[in-house]
Amino acid sequence: MPQMVQTGGNMSLRVLCLFDGPVPPNERPIWVHLDEKAQADEVDYLWVTPLDRYRKWGKLLHYYPAYILLGVRALQHCRRNQYDVILSWEAKNAFGLAMLRSALHIAHPPHIALCFNFKGVAEHFLGFSRFVMRGIDYATVVVPSEPSLYAQKLGIPPDKISFIPLGWHDLFGSSEEVGGNGDAPTDRYVLASGRSYRDYDTFFRAVAGLDGRFIAHVRRFNTEGLQPPPNVTISEYTSGPETVLSLIRHAYFVVVPLYYVEHAAGEGHILQAMCAGKAIVATQTPSTEYYIEHNKTGLLVKAGDPRDMRTAIEWMLHQPEAVSEMSANARRRYEEHFTAQIYWRKQYELIKQVAATAKSKHR
Repeated sequence: MPQMVQTGGNMSLRVLCLFDGPVPPNERPIWVHLDEKAQADEVDYLWVTPLDRYRKWGKLLHYYPAYILLGVRALQHCRRNQYDVILSWEAKNAFGLAMLRSALHIAHPPHIALCFNFKGVAEHFLGFSRFVMRGIDYATVVVPSEPSLYAQKLGIPPDKISFIPLGWHDLFGSSEEVGGNGDAPTDRYVLASGRSYRDYDTFFRAVAGLDGRFIAHVRRFNTEGLQPPPNVTISEYTSGPETVLSLIRHAYFVVVPLYYVEHAAGEGHILQAMCAGKAIVATQTPSTEYYIEHNKTGLLVKAGDPRDMRTAIEWMLHQPEAVSEMSANARRRYEEHFTAQIYWRKQYELIKQVAATAKSKHR
């Protein structure tokens, strides 16, 4: 946590936020989850909607350039406005601005990367990434082991990074309105979804020949070179988020098949499933170990092991009462630990502290 500085109970903030877009003119992401006092803050939003059609090196030409331009726009806004703090959602939105701040030796206002993650192409340019990190003053992460991981890889001091469990806004209503998995699936399906670090090869091999209906909601690149078995229907990410939300709502349970990675991966879909009151089968990683309680809200399986995943899925298909109990537990765990209100109130306390510390040094 940042060094403690008296913030003052009524201090309002002038904030610039960098987001994945779009952000409608009358909406206030983050602040919609905060209390009345926080509504006095003045907040500007910059956003970008890059193409996300390619993986790995394809992103260099079709994905990351948009975030560099976002950084240029952010610098222009900072020259016209006196901000107390800049917030970037995830490393991708922070990258362009951080690179420019580091190159130009800009230290004010403080720049916080929320839900920071270090992955993908950036891992191949470790020295350059360390240089870019000079343009980020504080980072929050969503996996307990990430602070030590990034301290080792990127040299981030322990007092410049914090673990704050991810939260998700409630898209499905109260606990009485979600779930409903008491009966064995007849016309229902099992859903596997997500794009980043997804291991659909293991999922396809796990469910091949099983007596059940399965849907994989994917980007086209997720299944290149793979042959889905006949009992799997492919649904592509070609429409808005309402498609995946509808698929989650009507699923019997949800599968999150992941490659083993040490950094964050899959939390968004896990929390969406928990919010909807769905039991989950997921690959065991440092992240899923935290968000899923094995045998209570779902089942964790070995990475790259189709037999282990098949055993878990098959058990779920034949244990409707256990699935119903896990689903209710998942919704309860979401309500107690992972709501958007819980998440953003924790983030906001840290944001105020970082801003106050920077202001006291900048006087």
